[in-house]
Parts: sequence; C-alpha cells; structure tokens
Amino acid sequence: MPERWIGTSECARLNALLSISTDAQCQDWQYIASDGLRLAEFVAAYHLPQLNDDDRFALMALIVSSAHDALDRGILNAELWSDIQCLLVTDATLHAHTILYWCVADATCDDEMFTLTPRMRAVWNAAFDS
Repeated sequence: MPERWIGTSECARLNALLSISTDAQCQDWQYIASDGLRLAEFVAAYHLPQLNDDDRFALMALIVSSAHDALDRGILNAELWSDIQCLLVTDATLHAHTILYWCVADATCDDEMFTLTPRMRAVWNAAFDS
C-alpha cells in the first residue's frame, strides 16, 4: 500500500472551510486541529462537492483523530461512528493509510494501542477482509 501524506494546500483549504486556526504547515495538522466536539460538523463537510480526493483524505484523517478525541471524552455516539465507519469502508482505498495507522497492526498489548484501535480494526476487516 503506498503511503499518502496531507499537504499544506489541503490543510489551508480545510482551515478556511472549517474555520480552523491551526497552522496549515503544521506537520501533525490532523492531530492538532482535531476536536471531538466538532466531529459531526467535520463528517458533514466530507460530503461537500467542492472537495477533491486530497481534501477528503486530509479531512478523514481529521475526522478519525476527532473521533478518537470524542471516544476519549465519552461523547462518541454510535450513530455518528456508524456514519464514519461507512465512509471509511466506502472509500477504503483512499483512506487505507489512515485506517492502517489507527489499527496499530504491530501492537502486542492494549497499552500500545489507541482507544479507537479496536474500532479501526473492525473497519479494516469490513473494508479489506471481506
């Protein structure tokens, strides 16, 4: 699977679109800009017709990081997660790198995983093991 990276132009476009004040040149933009409280807004933006695949790749990285934040805060609801999972499975080829990252495939115990990892492993299985 080829690696894919988030570019500064995608970050800048998404910053403007979503009123995010994080530096578009930040290496870890998707983690710095993540916000579990805005997760539904980010998911809704994924469907905007003006987004290209590079924008959607960056936005999904932000969505998954924000879902992790929401899960850690105890505010990730099942319906919203189901929507995210559906987007990830539908566009699995585009998001394979993101899905694999959050799966932490080489983890040997729970301490080496994200709290979102079990859900992302289920996404991987639904997308690629069927």
